[in-house]
Amino acid sequence: MRLLNKIKQERTLVLDGGLATTLEGYGCDLNSSLWSSEVIIHEPNKVKQAHQAFTDAGADIVLTSTYQASFATFESIGMQTSEIKHLFDVAVGQIKVSVTDEQVIVGSLGPYGAYLSDGSEYTGAYEVSIEDYIDFHQARIQALIDRGIYDFVFETVPNFNEIKAIVNISFLNIQMTSHSGYHVPLMMKAIYLMVLSLRRYANILKSMKRVCLYLV
Repeated sequence: MRLLNKIKQERTLVLDGGLATTLEGYGCDLNSSLWSSEVIIHEPNKVKQAHQAFTDAGADIVLTSTYQASFATFESIGMQTSEIKHLFDVAVGQIKVSVTDEQVIVGSLGPYGAYLSDGSEYTGAYEVSIEDYIDFHQARIQALIDRGIYDFVFETVPNFNEIKAIVNISFLNIQMTSHSGYHVPLMMKAIYLMVLSLRRYANILKSMKRVCLYLV
């Protein structure tokens, strides 16, 4: 089921719990630059166990274990493209066997700062070009789309230019859908913003509002 279809049911929806906290409760060590992605590599059964626990607790929406997963993240520890694709296979496979047709799987994606693993995901104190942000996110978004995930949440994105890049990706896919005749899933459903100044984000929030018009 898609997220918008679930929202149209017009009832209270239950989001899953904190994946990292749950994994730590299972004894997993997340003291790594890979964070929860470390578990995908070494203890994928624990990821499945967590997803299943959320399902059993009645979650309507379950997030993938890919917040920290990116090609750049895994390449930084020497992994090859084929190995990285396999990890996305594992992450998506573990969640798909843990949910029902009545639940929504949403791809969880963290910011560029999470890849840097220096705490800047909470401050936004990092800067690369818009094109670099797009390349960073586009690869991981496509990896999830290729595995049947079409709804996304971008979590803890505190950098203004990165938010603009994410919105640009969304508009690009809207245009592809409108002009090519092919169905291209909208790549952005929601963004969690650490907003220090609402005025600073006014223009981008207006852009997000325009994106949301395509969801109805």
